[in-house]
This record gives sequence, C-alpha cells and structure tokens, in this order.
Amino acid sequence: MCGIWFSVFKDVSSAVLDVIYHRGPDDGELVKVQSAHGPICIGHRRLSIIDISHDGHQPMRDTQHSLWITYNGEIYNYLELRRYLESVGHAFKTKTDTEVILKSYIHWGRECLTHFEGMFSFVIYDQEKEEVFAARDPFGIKPLYLYHKGGFLCFASEIKQFKQLQEFSSALHRQRAYDFLRHGLFDHSQDTLFQDVRQIRGGEYCFLRLHDFKKQGDFHISKWYSLPASNTLDIPFEKAVHEFRDLFYDSVKKHLISDVPVGFCLSGGLDSSSIVCAANSMSSSHNLKTVSACYDDAYYDESKYIEQVSQSTKCAANFVYPSQEQLLKEIRKITWHQDEPFGSMSIFAQWTVFQEAKALGLKVMLDGQGADEQLAGYLFMIPHHIKWLLRKRKYIEFFQILFGFIAGDPQFVLQSAGRIFNKNPCDKDALFRKEFFAKNDCELLAQQEKQEALKTAQASNDIGALCASYIESHHLPMLLHYEDRNSMAHSIEARVPFLDRKLVELSISLGHLYKYQNGYTKTLLREAMQDILPKAIYKRRSKLGFSVPETSWMKNGLRPYVSTRISKVMDEHPECFDKSALLKYLDSSMGGSKHFDFTLWRIASFGEWSDIFKVNT
Repeated sequence: MCGIWFSVFKDVSSAVLDVIYHRGPDDGELVKVQSAHGPICIGHRRLSIIDISHDGHQPMRDTQHSLWITYNGEIYNYLELRRYLESVGHAFKTKTDTEVILKSYIHWGRECLTHFEGMFSFVIYDQEKEEVFAARDPFGIKPLYLYHKGGFLCFASEIKQFKQLQEFSSALHRQRAYDFLRHGLFDHSQDTLFQDVRQIRGGEYCFLRLHDFKKQGDFHISKWYSLPASNTLDIPFEKAVHEFRDLFYDSVKKHLISDVPVGFCLSGGLDSSSIVCAANSMSSSHNLKTVSACYDDAYYDESKYIEQVSQSTKCAANFVYPSQEQLLKEIRKITWHQDEPFGSMSIFAQWTVFQEAKALGLKVMLDGQGADEQLAGYLFMIPHHIKWLLRKRKYIEFFQILFGFIAGDPQFVLQSAGRIFNKNPCDKDALFRKEFFAKNDCELLAQQEKQEALKTAQASNDIGALCASYIESHHLPMLLHYEDRNSMAHSIEARVPFLDRKLVELSISLGHLYKYQNGYTKTLLREAMQDILPKAIYKRRSKLGFSVPETSWMKNGLRPYVSTRISKVMDEHPECFDKSALLKYLDSSMGGSKHFDFTLWRIASFGEWSDIFKVNT
C-alpha cells in the first residue's frame, strides 16, 4: 500500500508527495516526463510489503513499451497472472505485482482489470501513444481522487495533496456538506466535500488522450465493474455454505501473503473473529497478534468475547482503551488525516487500534469490513427482512427472528419496532432534525438522491438489492475511507478479506433465507465457521462494532469541546445552520431531554475540518 500522484500538464514540486509521507515512508520519487503537449509528473510514496527490495521502486517503467505506472494496493493473484503471462511470452525483471499490472495492461489493455483480484488504484502512462489510464478496484478499497482545473488534470491518493497546488481553493461543496450534516451521507457519490475534487469511484476507470485533453479538455470516466443481480442463485443451503467457506478461506489465505509482519483487528464480533480463527487454522506456529479496543463501560466492552477467541487460537492479544481525553488530544490530527469530517467517534476507536499496531511493529492488519454489507448483518436491516417475511407469510421465520433479536438486543428491538411497518423501514432520516439547518433546496435534492439509490430494494423488500446499495454507495465506501486514512496515518496496510470479489458476488446472489435463519443474522458465515469459532461467538446475537460510549462522552468530557466547536461553526458558516434552532437543540441534547444521535458530533467534526483545511463558502 502506498500513495500516488499523477498530473497532466501541471509541473509540481515534491510537496505533493511529502504531505503523504505517512503513506509510504520506505521509498519515493517524483518523475517528470515531457510530452509533446506539456509536462507529465508521476509520483509515488512506497510502503514496502511484498518484495521489499529496491526492485519494487516506483514510479516503475517498462522501457520496451514506454509505459510508466504509479500504483497503490495489492494484487493477490499476481503469481497466477505472472505464470500465465510468462507462458505467452512476457518476460519479467522483478518479482512485484506492480510489474504484473504493467504486463497485464500490455497484454489485455483495459480488460486487464477483470483479471485482477485485490485492492488497487493506479495510473498508467503510455508515453508512446500519449494515453493515460487510471483505475480503481471494484469496491473502492484504495482511494483515487481527481482534480481538474483549467488546462490540467491531477490524480492523487489523498485530497490534501491538491492543497499543495497554488491554484487549489478549499471551496465547500454545499450539496455534499448538507448530505453529511443532515443525513449522515458521505462518500456516496463521485463528489467530495471540496467543490473541485471528485473521486474515481470503485469499479471505475478514467481514460484520456493527451491530444484530445489539450485541445478540448476531454477525459472519460467509465464503469468497468458492477455487482451481479441479487437473488439469482437458488442452491441447497449446505452447498451455499460449502462454497462460501471455500471462497472465504481462499481469500484469507491470499490476504496473509506478505514479506512483513501481519496482525489482526479483533473486535470480538463474528466477522473479525472469523478472520482470526480462519488464519489461525492455516498457521503452523499459531502465534497471531491481535489488537482490540476495550472500555470500562460494560455495555461497550467486548473483552469477554475477545478473550474467547484469544483462548481458542492462543493468539497474542493486545488491548487499547480509548478515552475521551485522548480523543480531545488527537482530534485535529485525526481530522487532518481523514481529509474530510467523520460521522462518529468509532473512527477514533479504530485509530487507536492502528496506533497500537504500529507500536507492535505490524505493517499489515486484516480487518472485517464488508461482511455486514454483503450478508445483511446490520441490525437496522432487520425490520426490512421482517417486513419481507410477513409479506411472504413466513410466520415461523418471523417469530424466530423476532424472538432471537429480543434475546440478543432488546434495546434495539424496542427502538426499531415501529419501523417494521413503515413505508421505508431502512430510512434513517427521522433521526436527524431538519430544523437545525437553514432552509434551502439541498434537502430535497439529497432526499431524491438517497431514495433513488434505495427505491428498488425498498419497493421489493429485496435484501440482496439493499446489500448491493450499501456496498456500492450508502455505507461501505465511507467505512473504507475511514479505514484507509486511519491505517495509512500509521504507515500500515489494512486488508479486508471479506471484499474478495467472488465472495461478495456469491453473497449478493443468494436471497433472504441464506442470510437469516433461526433468529440469527449472517447465517452463511456462522455455519461456514461453526467448526472453528468459539461457541460464544457462533451464538452471539448482539452487535457493536467499533462503538464507543458516545452518549456518556458527549454529556461529560466532550461537552465543552462540542459546545464550543458548534458555536464557532455557526458563526463561520451561517448559511448552513439555523442558529437559534441549533442552540436550542444543543441545550436540550446536552441537558438530557433528547436522545443522543450523531447530528451534534457531525456538526462539531465539520467545524474542526473546516478550520483545519480553511474551507470557504
């Protein structure tokens, strides 16, 4: 995992790489190439993971075909691809997956993307043909941003790289800011909270010819990958479990490939525990290292589950104890690394896990992102499934899951019972108070965008379509953004085995009753891992993730900070807020008369981000 830079017709200094030194402290270079139409700058910061010799230095050049590449990520099937490419006549000079990408592009052209298994963002420059090809992996695990201004175009791993350009202005994208503040939507579109910066989204590529770009400013962004249709596979449940197990074990095995130490994020939940237990079953030494976040508050503390996994696998368990004092101390640093505001304090908990991993000397960490999205594991998806059961008159299954969740998380069931019969059971707009914000047309636009993305799933109660929406736009891209920035801030490569393309496609193609059975979520995963999971994990129904005691923190140690930050941001961005309404809500929330939601934290985080990046409206 690394950091990249590529600019067309824009000469830049090494500052565009220096600002992301954390992404690649092992090596780096900025190469400048003069084309017939203007300067081309290709930059790279390297975090050495596979083939840590100098052979992996980037930018890498294929002199025979006049190709340059700057690349961030891992291609897990690169050895298989290399063997095939060698069999058809391609010669290799290194043992890197970077060179495999170059040779694949030479052999297949843009179709090379369909052959890659892994996470990646890269830019290839064909110096002879004067063409640029930039691409991102199917689910957007690795970031790739684009900044187009006047006659030049730039690609980067982090938005802060663009701030090193004299022409860059930190102008607020008001629509996206409103989506974040009002609806908690983030990374759900091609736009960012910066007006002039957009993303190459997961499963997209960008192609341009220098001549056309110079003459007309033409460049094209196309979709190269889409998820398959949902609920298209009807096979015996036992066969589905077998196929899921085989794909998952194969994915974990590939994600363990590394020439540097590998560790594991372990929350004590089903997903991360499955990764640790699967990896342990493949290890001869059984000396895995895990890092977990724990709390004094018993409701949020998952140490009893973590200890079950630790005892079962004999792993070396390491613990961190995130505190509100530490959050206050590091909030500006976290926000700077994130590039944009973040929606909950769980990002801080994840930050502390990677912080400890770095102290332990770990350069690769495996994490459980992506399981909940493909297997409908989020509790807020349950009302949607329940409505489907009632619609299909599956009353036995209805009572099984209802009683199962009452036993597993009665507080959640009580809070969401009224949503079962709502028109849109997964719509969370009711959590956010629109009276906070100045009246404008943004609300209607944001609502239309969100509803458009979800309407197919909501109209049909199709859990597969709902999962696809959360993978492609409504949830997973946001979590992958947070994970990338938190891990790379500490020069660690985060890997996510559940986002193996074949595994995700299998999960999406299977319907409701492959995901929910006997009152349990994620049935496929539970049954696939039953033989190696501790019983307490296999039977666990409660779910927390990287949760922190937000309600308590907001009303105690964080209260002065949040109140002060919100007061400042109201003055700095009056066009975004109805000041009197927000002050009233702030007072009632901190006083305890209103139930906690994330709105106040998002506003405070928005204010911190706006101050750090000098955002203007």
